[in-house]
Amino acid sequence: MSTAPDPDRGPRLPEVGSLPPITVEGRVARLRARLADEGIDAFATVDPVSRRWLSGFTGSSGLLLVADRVTLFTDGRYGEQARAELARAHSSAAVEVVSDPVAAAAGRVTGGRLALEADRITWAEQRRWAEACPADLVAWTGVVDEMRAVKSPAEVARMAAAAAIASAALAEVLDEGVEGRTEREIAAALDAAMARRGADGPAYDTIV
Repeated sequence: MSTAPDPDRGPRLPEVGSLPPITVEGRVARLRARLADEGIDAFATVDPVSRRWLSGFTGSSGLLLVADRVTLFTDGRYGEQARAELARAHSSAAVEVVSDPVAAAAGRVTGGRLALEADRITWAEQRRWAEACPADLVAWTGVVDEMRAVKSPAEVARMAAAAAIASAALAEVLDEGVEGRTEREIAAALDAAMARRGADGPAYDTIV
């Protein structure tokens, strides 16, 4: 997200270059520590949020395996994108383009205990893992969510920048006046004002 200030309205916003960098290696280290505490040897996820948080990859298809090494398995549509995004996130994970991520990942787990996000996979997917992987499967629920709830200074800085963008956008729209405008028009104006200030998009549909 670029946070260049709007030259005409609102307070000066922080430049993206002034924000501390976000890296994923510290997140993976925290996950590894949790795995070790619970006697678990590896972790795999296909959840888009967990996958992005731990690697930086934003594509719609992929499986992240944290074992002796971290590997992102994805299909041919996303190989180039995955390598670029992981580099930007300072991730040391390897990227492998495969046709069957579960089979590829299961082949890297030689035994021990493998944690899966039980609330993020289907029964059919769990059965595939059970058949393909020699490890004992462990159901994890909410573990990565708990870790994500503890924000790093870099994340807090971006949340503050996003709040500043939203506040400046609201001030602009209010200055322009809302009388005689529909709720849809005001919502569109807010979205446009945030976009002009560098927002990728609203966190959720704008409600007026």
